[in-house]
Amino acid sequence: MRLTDEENAMLASELGAPRRWAIAHQIAVGEFFDAADFVAVSQAHIMADTESLGEAGVAFLEGLAAAPEPVRRVRVPTITDPRGIDFAIYHRLGQSAAMAALERRAINALSACGVLMTDTLTGRTPRYGYHLDTCRRATRRFRLMDNPRDLSQWGAVGGIIGEACSSYWQVPVIEGLGMVPGSDALKHFGAALASFGSVALFHMPGITAEEAVFADAPPAMIPIGPADIAAFLARYAAPGDKLDVVVFAAPQLSLYEIAAVADAMDGRQIHPDTTVIVATSPEIKHAADRMGLTARIEASGAVVAQGICFYQSYAREMAEANGWTRLMTNSAKLVNILGGYGYRSSLASLGHCIDSAVAGRVL
Repeated sequence: MRLTDEENAMLASELGAPRRWAIAHQIAVGEFFDAADFVAVSQAHIMADTESLGEAGVAFLEGLAAAPEPVRRVRVPTITDPRGIDFAIYHRLGQSAAMAALERRAINALSACGVLMTDTLTGRTPRYGYHLDTCRRATRRFRLMDNPRDLSQWGAVGGIIGEACSSYWQVPVIEGLGMVPGSDALKHFGAALASFGSVALFHMPGITAEEAVFADAPPAMIPIGPADIAAFLARYAAPGDKLDVVVFAAPQLSLYEIAAVADAMDGRQIHPDTTVIVATSPEIKHAADRMGLTARIEASGAVVAQGICFYQSYAREMAEANGWTRLMTNSAKLVNILGGYGYRSSLASLGHCIDSAVAGRVL
């Protein structure tokens, strides 16, 4: 790879050991993907949940954090994944003090490196993949024959297209939308698209920012109708099963979604054998507290957690501690992930999930 004078200085340890490690790692990635050089980035995201990091990963972060302050700090604003622990409620979910202690160590190490916990060492990434215009061109074509009616259906559409693509390098175009989807709909669609197919980029003509230019001649159009969505949802149906836990998360809920949960739960009580977990960001949790939404939700017996995402929160250990098996959610991404954690998951609309939570069984 071609390196600038500054990048060569990083590689020669002139800017500190942490940056030498970081640039060497990125060069290895770039050479694997035949990247010609680096591209500067303005912000970065760190996957840093402690369930994945473990003791060794946290110790590695602590090693970086032990370097002198000028050479350990990140160079561009960086955010992290949701945490695995909400320190205010973790004991209620069956998580252990050891899990919380590991989380605190990770937070301290990342903070010492200048990560804002809501800042990467080089400020660069290899110029490959979607940093190249040629890779951003469309390769597959789908048409919605009807508009999805709720967030679970938007997730189902994402799952259907994701499974059809099944590659990071496929770029689908989604046509036929009779409305402009809201941010929550696009959030659930994109999360499921990535989860079921590792798809990182999609085009919706007239909605997404870039013009949908096909790499070659436009491919045959694949229709997606109500029957396809219904069949996808039916894969996760389990009517009559005892319901252990309902989770609204993955992605974390927006303020609009929090309000919808509060409205659906008003005046109702969750079945004593069922746990309901609502996960959102610390900023949205603060707003929900101020607006009385948290109190309305928790009056039903549900738990509102901040800063976590369920599948990154020791989901298997929570299942074992609480005896959970059957889970219900309106997130297609979540049902796809949790099978690997031993859960039997059902996918349904928000209202259907709450009705089932009140009944204590899948309706």
